Amino acid sequence: QMNRKRQFVRTCKKHGLNVQPAALQSMIEEVNDEESLLRTLKWINQNLAPGKPKIVSPELWQQAFEACIAPPPTSKKSSAVERKSRSSGLENKLVEYVSAFEMPRLMYDSLRQQFYFSDKQRPPLFGTAQDKVDMMTQRYMLIHQRVVRQMNTPLTTIDLLLGSSNSRSRAKAHVLLGMLHHHPEGLEVEDLTGTIVLKGLDQATIQKSGFYSEGTIVMVNGHYDSGYFFVERMGFPMLEPKAETTPYLPPRRRFAGRNSDQPLIIYSMSNIELDVPEKRETLEELIDQLRDEPREALLVLFGNFSTTSLSLSDALDELAGMLEEIPPNISVVVLPGPSDTPSQCWPLPAMKSHSLSRLPRVQLASNPCKIRYADKEVVLVRKDLIRDHLRTQVLDISGSKNSLASRVVNTTLSQGHIMPQTPIYWNYDHAMHLYPLPELILMALDDGEDPVDCSRASCHIVSPGKHWTKVSMSRNGQTRVRFSQDDIDESDDDL
Repeated sequence: QMNRKRQFVRTCKKHGLNVQPAALQSMIEEVNDEESLLRTLKWINQNLAPGKPKIVSPELWQQAFEACIAPPPTSKKSSAVERKSRSSGLENKLVEYVSAFEMPRLMYDSLRQQFYFSDKQRPPLFGTAQDKVDMMTQRYMLIHQRVVRQMNTPLTTIDLLLGSSNSRSRAKAHVLLGMLHHHPEGLEVEDLTGTIVLKGLDQATIQKSGFYSEGTIVMVNGHYDSGYFFVERMGFPMLEPKAETTPYLPPRRRFAGRNSDQPLIIYSMSNIELDVPEKRETLEELIDQLRDEPREALLVLFGNFSTTSLSLSDALDELAGMLEEIPPNISVVVLPGPSDTPSQCWPLPAMKSHSLSRLPRVQLASNPCKIRYADKEVVLVRKDLIRDHLRTQVLDISGSKNSLASRVVNTTLSQGHIMPQTPIYWNYDHAMHLYPLPELILMALDDGEDPVDCSRASCHIVSPGKHWTKVSMSRNGQTRVRFSQDDIDESDDDL
């Protein structure tokens, strides 16, 4: 056995890998031939994150063993996927539900200029200071690489400005990409190399289609003089459709689902306060509508559910009683609102409810979460984004022709993030990313707001507003929306 240990260690070193003793013992017990070992080591090299130490830990070896050697029927990964599918309540396999705490973590390596998926499996909820640095760096780099691909002129880094002579830079126009922050003299912009104070914003041309909040990433055109950047134009990073992003991303598991032409049908309603008669009547009207739905469909219910006169537990018990009348072809996804969980740190975990959990086709989901349908993605999120942006904006622009909801949509998509300014678990910031842009975002905004139905860069954004909404999406991505105020147009049956 000693000779076998040495042979395994030498083989690992030939592949540039150092093996930990516990992982080495597992190798000896589980590998019977050299071909299997070489195949597994090749898999490890291909899946190690760039920049990570080439050390084979017991956990990494277990992943490699399951991927390359273990029989598929007994693979823990496969079993986990099956368990998740069964627990989702969506047994028909038309869709797959993905919790915010299970989403793959897409990272960008600026040295190699390529994307990869992090091998961190369920990192701790509370991160370290380095985790926060990594979070902010990734936020910036995801937008930076997107902008660089689409620009005709190169971006200027702030360190080059601060280190240049005034005479040379004063006559030259520059484009900066950075995060906005408060400064005693007004505003400053920060990139990965430094910070610089902005001047001349009152005379500059400012894009007015979104919100400028603390930490918003912006593009700034202007010139440098005497330690300041004098702004001529400022706006948001350009969008990039998913079809243009996908070629740059690493391959990922595709959810095939049922081989059917059936469209994905989603009914949604937000702010279900059952002690408010109007809200209860609207939900009852929606349930009546679902009784006439002949096809399989999803019902997405967004919080808030609790009110000052109705506790969360009582509200969910009442909701469960109403959902018992849902026909068996309807699956239900229930997301908490900002007032439904004690924590105000995002993403919000799924709520606990015994009465809802006993219903077989009800999924208590995190906020946000994703639904995968064929090769399409749907993001579900409930947040008071209008209030949050108004509270955190650092530049109040007047004269915008866009509604508040439209400004929220434009800001969210340009940032590739649901809300960068909100308190976030640093290790799970990737769950708030919108990159690449999904085909559909169901974005339940502040209570009382009008419904939203718009498209940007091949991404459809819908907010149910005060009433309920029906969305139909075909496998080719074509989407149709009907609000409850309108007559339901049955022509979408042909999708």
